[in-house]
Amino acid sequence: MLQAVLDRLDALDRKLDDLDRKVDGLDRKVIVSNRNAVARAQNTTVVRGNMELEPLYSMITGERLENFPQTLDQLERLQLPAVNDLLTHLGEAPRGRLEERRRQLKLVSGLVIRAV
Repeated sequence: MLQAVLDRLDALDRKLDDLDRKVDGLDRKVIVSNRNAVARAQNTTVVRGNMELEPLYSMITGERLENFPQTLDQLERLQLPAVNDLLTHLGEAPRGRLEERRRQLKLVSGLVIRAV
């Protein structure tokens, strides 16, 4: 009987650890979403290719995307692997051909004026 109680306590402890990891992941996603909302708002003012972009944060790692293009011109020259990587880190499923994916990246980055 005592062993059954100990086994149940171990199972409960594992579930609590699991819940703790999930809460930490959710906390990271909320923080990243807030940071990205601010960056997107700043990027809405970008209208020329040489204007600097505010980098976004990865939904996967929570870190600033170091490979995020510095300017709109750089974004418009990104190749398929880089575009796919950025979209994936931003929580987006890449879709369509390269130009469509660049447009998708512009929209998710807050570049609504140059994306349309």
